[in-house]
Amino acid sequence: MELYEEYEAELNIFGKWIPSTCKLYKNNYLNILAPQLNDKPFLDYEMSDFEAVLMRIMENGYERDRGKRKVRYSEGTIGTLRANLRRMDEFLVKEKHARKISLFWGTKQLLDSTLSEEETREKERTQLRKSLNHLEEKKVYDQVMLNPEQEGEYFGIALMAALGLRNSEACAVKFSNIVPIEGYPDAHVLQVIQNIKAGEKGITVGGKTKNVYRLIPIPDNLYQLIKQREEYIRSHYSDDKNVSNLTIACIGHKSSCVSLDNPL
Repeated sequence: MELYEEYEAELNIFGKWIPSTCKLYKNNYLNILAPQLNDKPFLDYEMSDFEAVLMRIMENGYERDRGKRKVRYSEGTIGTLRANLRRMDEFLVKEKHARKISLFWGTKQLLDSTLSEEETREKERTQLRKSLNHLEEKKVYDQVMLNPEQEGEYFGIALMAALGLRNSEACAVKFSNIVPIEGYPDAHVLQVIQNIKAGEKGITVGGKTKNVYRLIPIPDNLYQLIKQREEYIRSHYSDDKNVSNLTIACIGHKSSCVSLDNPL
């Protein structure tokens, strides 16, 4: 990444990083990010381009045990790489004025009080925000929380919006992961699970930590929508009528309710 090498000293000062952090970020840029950022100049990349690069890096993984096996990068590492790209973009905006505004979610850039009304509106439209306003949230609710026959991608969004799940978590939720609370049969929780490891006896399943599920209370309206969806799948698409082990989120109206491979 020629851009990083050109601005390395200035970027380290801008980031106020200690030497070990400088070394880590340099390794990230040159050895992990640079090989995937060679299609065009850094400043020609859009946010969607950066996210595609990060997804590709995570999927490609890295070699372990002297190249004997490949391991996917963790979400934490991908988050660090995203922070590296964000800081480079902010540096180019604030120090070099190479962009009008930083592309990344969570940017701390403030609107300039000297901007005209038209410029301010444009900046507000293009600056990415961390959350939706109440009207936007209502539109999401109306789109994904009312129709049990909707396409499966919308159920993934419903799970993320209503329960705060990550994309990978929402795509993995099965109908059987929703269980009643002991002693309160009319109240239900979602058991958020993850795959810990695969061995000769199959996949060992655990929770947010290695020995416990993460339990999330399910609002009654979402629970009723999911039960209606389960019955809809059972009646129209499932051959064996047993849908409890199918994922709730799926692509379109796949009868198998295969979980989504790509981010929603």
